[in-house]
Amino acid sequence: MNKAPELLEYLTSVETSSVVILAPNAPPVIRTPGNLDLMMQIVLDANDIMDTLKGLQGYMSNPDALGTAGGVFSFGVRGLGRFRVVHVSQRGSKVLKISRVPSTIPDLETVCPDAALSERLLNSIGSTDGGLLLVSGPSCSQNSRLVYALLSQINHSQRKIVYAVERALTFLLPHEESIVIQSELGSDVTSYTEGIASALLMEPDILYVGGVRSTDDLSGLADALHAGTVTILSGVTLHDMAVVAQLVPRLKQGDVISCNVPVLHVNVRQNKDGAPCVEVT
Repeated sequence: MNKAPELLEYLTSVETSSVVILAPNAPPVIRTPGNLDLMMQIVLDANDIMDTLKGLQGYMSNPDALGTAGGVFSFGVRGLGRFRVVHVSQRGSKVLKISRVPSTIPDLETVCPDAALSERLLNSIGSTDGGLLLVSGPSCSQNSRLVYALLSQINHSQRKIVYAVERALTFLLPHEESIVIQSELGSDVTSYTEGIASALLMEPDILYVGGVRSTDDLSGLADALHAGTVTILSGVTLHDMAVVAQLVPRLKQGDVISCNVPVLHVNVRQNKDGAPCVEVT
């Protein structure tokens, strides 16, 4: 039985960020930060989950693009928002993770309580002199919250072209003072390399590459830096400068790029009491 309409209706109705996970021979569960709760008192079998996956696939503009083994795809539904589906295979059946891409971006003071550091970060990405901002931390979602809080502030107040390339979109950022272009791997581009090449064609003032892993190929990123584009990278392994040097060709193991572009590196984490903490490393 196709449960897609019920899932989308539920994800649209909740205010908090939540994820629905469907596995064969188990009830649908809701994952929120720190919790895992039942969504429905019903056990779904492998056929129910496959029917639901096909139902979700039907919302795509190009449903034939869905792979068989596993992957990620996104789609928008007018009046409901944009949704992201992760599907993986296990023993011939499917497991799904469905989430709604939020459009409410947290305030900067919420994710970075240090006002002086917030100002420094805003000055860094609002600069016309280029630069590289590295955002690392153990949580991809927390890293992204900081970046989008910064981009939202820029979007409110400055006329820029902002280009984001993410593994999976984490927030929807509308056009305000700035023009915002957002691309997602698997839905809009096939790779970071393709996304960066597309971004360079638009000559953005700010380029955000999010969800980066140590195995990714970021070919072309050095060209953006040499062109004076303010570039933001976020990823859980970017605290290691050896990883950054591997990801960005021609990046020295130090504080400057070979073309003398400044590098600012911040770490995002949570204190034991759950309060956010952002530090320059």
